[in-house]
Amino acid sequence: MEGDKRGMEQEEKDMELVSDYLYHRLGDEERLAFEARMAVDEEFRSFYEEIRLMIRGIGSYGRRENLRKVELLESELSAGAPARVRSLKSAKRYYWLAAAAVAVIAVSSVLLTGPGQPDTQSLFENYYEPYPNVFEPTRRGEPTESEVSRRKKAFIAYDNARYGEAAQLFEGLIVDSDKINQDIVSLYLGNCYIELGRTADAIDIFEKIEKESVMRDQAHWYLAMAWIKEGQIDKARKVLEELEKSGGSYSEKSGEILNKIN
Repeated sequence: MEGDKRGMEQEEKDMELVSDYLYHRLGDEERLAFEARMAVDEEFRSFYEEIRLMIRGIGSYGRRENLRKVELLESELSAGAPARVRSLKSAKRYYWLAAAAVAVIAVSSVLLTGPGQPDTQSLFENYYEPYPNVFEPTRRGEPTESEVSRRKKAFIAYDNARYGEAAQLFEGLIVDSDKINQDIVSLYLGNCYIELGRTADAIDIFEKIEKESVMRDQAHWYLAMAWIKEGQIDKARKVLEELEKSGGSYSEKSGEILNKIN
C-alpha cells in the first residue's frame, strides 16, 4: 500500500512536469532536462505520450462543449471503468490520470487562452501529424532482418512509432547519403524528434533543409509545427506566410492557421 502511494505521488509530480512542458511553462534549463530525460527514459517517454494523448482527447471535448462540460466529464470518470484501457495498468490509475488531465485543461484554458491569445498546444494537436512514409513503404512479406537495409529498418521503426530507434538509424543515414537523400532523411528525423519531445533538435534540422530542396515545403510545414509546439507564434507565422504564398500543398492549411493566430 505504501509503495502504491509513493508511486502515485511520483506520477503526480511527473504529470505536473509533463503538463508544464506541454503548455510551455518550463524554463530553458528545465525544458532541456525534460527532453534529455525523454531521450533516455523509455518508461517516462511512454508516460508522456499517454498523458499527451489523454490531454488531447479531453481538450478536444472541452473545446466542443466548454469548460462546464469538462467539469461534468470529471464527475463522470468515477461512474464506471472505460470498456478498454490499453496501456494503463489499472482503472484506478486511469481515473486519476484522466482527472488530472481534466484539471490541466481547465487551468491551462484559463491561463493560456485569454482574449486574442492563440492556444498553441491546441493548434499543434489539430494540425500536426507525422509525415507519412512514402519513400520506403513497409508491407507484409518483407525480407528477413538480415536482408533489410539500414534505411529500410529506419522506416520500419518509423512506421511502428518506434521513434527513438528510428531517430538513431536516420542519424546514421544522414552521414552516408547524397544531398537529396539527406533532405529526405532529415525530414523524417525531424519528425522523430518532435515525437520524442526534442523540439529544439527538430527545429535545427528542419532549418538546415535549404529552400532549393525538393523537400522544402514539407520541411517548412514541420518547422512551423515545431515553432507552434514551442509557443513561438511570431516565428511560426513567418514560415506559414511563406507557405501560403507558395501556392503549394500546404498553402491552404497555412492560411487556416494564419487566420487563427492573426
